[in-house]
Amino acid sequence: MKKNKLTLWELDSSKIKGFENEPLVCTLMGAELAERKGALQKEIFSQVKKVEEIEIGYIFSFKYDESFLIKMTDYVIAENNCCPFFTFEIKLHSKNDALLKITGPPEAKKMLEMFLAEGK
Repeated sequence: MKKNKLTLWELDSSKIKGFENEPLVCTLMGAELAERKGALQKEIFSQVKKVEEIEIGYIFSFKYDESFLIKMTDYVIAENNCCPFFTFEIKLHSKNDALLKITGPPEAKKMLEMFLAEGK
């Protein structure tokens, strides 16, 4: 992923249809934001088996595990509260795979790309 000069959690959304008057800003700040990012990397994104980039976001594949699915659902609820510009979908494929699809406007995808790059 290429480096961006935009900050991770605040990007100009003035040209995104439907978000013209609403900035894409995470409501978390400071220590709370750092704690959330660390927990996401450790508890959720460290478990990714495969990442698929799609035009409007990403699809993350995880091993099916019921206790992990509870953590992932908690993550989606928490993220939906602080970053409502993302759309989250969880799909289960039998008892083999769990998929998490995160989509949003182009600027939101850039935020996700920077977050993923930070975790490497």
